[in-house]
Amino acid sequence: MLAGLDPWRLLRQLWHYRRYDVLVGIDSSSVLLFTWVKRLLRLRKPVVVIDPALDAGYPRRMALHRQVLPWAQHVVVYGTVQLEYLRGQFGDRVPASFIPHRIDTDFFDPNRVTPSVGKEPYVFAVGNDVGRDFETLVEACRGLPAQVVIHTKRKIQQPLPPNVTVRSDWVSFSGLRALYAGARLVVMPLHDTVHASGINSLLEAMAMGRHVIVSASRGVRDYVRDGATATVVPTGDAAALHQAMRRHLADDASSVRIGRQARQTLVAEQSIDRYAKSVAQTLRSVARTGGCAVTL
Repeated sequence: MLAGLDPWRLLRQLWHYRRYDVLVGIDSSSVLLFTWVKRLLRLRKPVVVIDPALDAGYPRRMALHRQVLPWAQHVVVYGTVQLEYLRGQFGDRVPASFIPHRIDTDFFDPNRVTPSVGKEPYVFAVGNDVGRDFETLVEACRGLPAQVVIHTKRKIQQPLPPNVTVRSDWVSFSGLRALYAGARLVVMPLHDTVHASGINSLLEAMAMGRHVIVSASRGVRDYVRDGATATVVPTGDAAALHQAMRRHLADDASSVRIGRQARQTLVAEQSIDRYAKSVAQTLRSVARTGGCAVTL
């Protein structure tokens, strides 16, 4: 939560203050110290915060956001539900916009991985954040006719059935790409959160052309269309998740179709270039509002 606090960065920001048009922070902690100084000295440089971790289940983070977001000139969020949440928390005091999260569709490309020969396909799940619901996944895997690989450093609070393997070793991005490529299905078991928990893994798997079965968390509802780009199941429902996995393990043609459509959608709508253009447009607008001109 406090990883972005950096007094040396604050000193550099103040030393080079006149050179800046806009100060951009990822989450609130990276601009917290500058916001305090800005309020104290009544500085005028605009601040933009990208992807603050918003959720009622994060009370300490929300206390941090209250120290920053009402004094930011703009906030970029990765879900429309977060716009609703900001309005509920701060009213009209926090100007915000939704920009869809991005993914490197050139790197996460199934054509860049050599298919494995002789290896049995598996169901794959990955992630370390608190939004993951691996307990529901483990319960859903009991009696499933497939091997399941869960890659996480989180401790799963229940016994594992014999078809489930948990790995916690470090994996490179290339290794992660290969794990996606070898999976028959990728499963994203999520708690229902406002924050877009799991969004990176979700988009990585979709970019790899995998059929993703994902919980219906509000934080990721903008990124999936049930039956078209993913299969969506109720959060916390092990029976529904089991049935979805069993059904699609037996229907390879449907999984190939959904995975292909998922990749095509990401390439068209959520590439890094498209995201960068959207962020640039937002920064130019904020700079103009603050009486500055920004060069990007």
